[in-house]
Amino acid sequence: MIEAALLMYIRSKCIEPTKLCEDKYKIKFTVPTKRDGGVQNVDITFRILNVDSKIVAVEFLRMGGDKQMFIDQFREIRDEALSAFNDAVLA
Repeated sequence: MIEAALLMYIRSKCIEPTKLCEDKYKIKFTVPTKRDGGVQNVDITFRILNVDSKIVAVEFLRMGGDKQMFIDQFREIRDEALSAFNDAVLA
C-alpha cells in the first residue's frame, strides 16, 4: 500500500522510477528541481523496512543532489502522498 501510494504520487509528477526492486521494497527515483535559474536533480532512494510483524519503517535516503532540495521533496512526499500512513508512535 505504501509503495503503491508513492509510485502513484511520483508518476503523477511525471517522474518514473530509475530502479524498482519489488522483492526488497525499494524504489530509486530522480526529482528535477528548479533553483537559481537552472534545473538540479535530487536522487532519492525509498525503502520499506520491517520493524516487527505489525510495524514498518519508511526510509528516504539522499543519494545525490542538494540537501535542502532533498528535505523539501521529503516533506512534500510525506505530507501529500504518505500522510494517510503516518501513524508513528513516539515512546
